[in-house]
Formats: sequence, C-alpha cells, structure tokens
Amino acid sequence: LHTLFPYTTLFRSATVKEYSNWQQSKVVDLAWKGESQKACDVAMTHGLDFEQIYKDQDPSFFTTNCVMLGIARRFVRDIKYWVKQHKLVRTTDTLNQ
Repeated sequence: LHTLFPYTTLFRSATVKEYSNWQQSKVVDLAWKGESQKACDVAMTHGLDFEQIYKDQDPSFFTTNCVMLGIARRFVRDIKYWVKQHKLVRTTDTLNQ
C-alpha cells in the first residue's frame, strides 16, 4: 500500500482535501459537489486519511454519516485511479523541469 501512496505520509489531511476537490471537479451538479465535500468533512472529522479510506473500502461508513450512496462509492473507489493520475502528472512535471 505504501508504494501506491508514497507522498501521502507528509500532509495526510491535505491529500484528502485535494482528492475531494478533484471529485468535485468531475461533476457539475451542485448537490453532488456538496456531497463530495460532505464525504471529505466526514473523513476529516473521523481522522481518516487517504490510505485508511482506501484500505477499508467501506462506502457504508460514509452513507451512515449521511453521504449519498453513489458519492460514497466513488469517494472510496476512485482513490486508486486518482493516485495513478496524480503520479503521472507529478512524473510529467518532474520530467519537464
């Protein structure tokens, strides 16, 4: 798991917030954006970092905290995709320097 998340050990809360912003950027519906923010808020309130959310794979934790089911599923499931895309962007940025 650590190899999937090599950069998340420095600022765990910032990574959760950055991920939530990315989730919100993928939808136009304001209610869905709000639900993504709610998922982030729930994670932050309960001290869940990115690796914990990914390892648990438990959208029901978020739904029991009043996050819409579809948003909760994406918030949990899309982490691996986001990390891979984020690594690709960071690798490209490093290569272009």
